[in-house]
Amino acid sequence: MECNSCRSTDLQRLSLVYNAGLFNVKAHSIGVRGFSLHHGADQSRLSQMAAPPRKRSYVKVALLWLLGFWLAGAAISLMRPQLLGPRHQKDYGSARIEQDTVISGPVHATIDTVIGNVILAGLFALLAMLLWRVHRYNRQVHPEAIRRWNSSFMCQRCGAITQMKVSAGAA
Repeated sequence: MECNSCRSTDLQRLSLVYNAGLFNVKAHSIGVRGFSLHHGADQSRLSQMAAPPRKRSYVKVALLWLLGFWLAGAAISLMRPQLLGPRHQKDYGSARIEQDTVISGPVHATIDTVIGNVILAGLFALLAMLLWRVHRYNRQVHPEAIRRWNSSFMCQRCGAITQMKVSAGAA
């Protein structure tokens, strides 16, 4: 096997490059305020470049959808008066009554309900579509990306990443 860019034979699997750049860190320290324990993982830039493809997260999609749901609700509540038309106030002595010039009474509540239900149905359809796309990626695209990653090598001379077909007994 040789690099397609520089023709070097010094190639290393991406999985090996990735794992070689991961470091577990565990530190104990005693300071003015007392004792502390730090632990975690550190990663080199080369290891970050050679990282395997990740699955997409259902939780991130759901949280972004909730944020969109909240923003849509806020926008609709702010736009509601403009959607229904200007309101006029009538004075009947000490009582003031506001009326819509376009729609009033039970029809007004029905249209609000219909508009709200259509928007709500659209948002839930959007959530279903986004979750389906994440599911499809995780089931169909991600396994193929992992297979390509497992058959990829990094040149130790020029840093180029090359995908090679490897037989079962090699490397």
